[in-house]
Amino acid sequence: MSIPRFELRKAEDYKTLHASGAIVTLNPNEATIIFFVEKPVPKVNPDGVQL
Repeated sequence: MSIPRFELRKAEDYKTLHASGAIVTLNPNEATIIFFVEKPVPKVNPDGVQL
């Protein structure tokens, strides 16, 4: 039996994204992966003073 040959190609609009973490759930019928990014958002008053 011969080993099947695969060709890997990236689409022209392929891009890589950064994820801070992932939550994975598994059950006998499916798997779910939720990727997330945590970005701290500083809160600043209009006069520039941080809250």
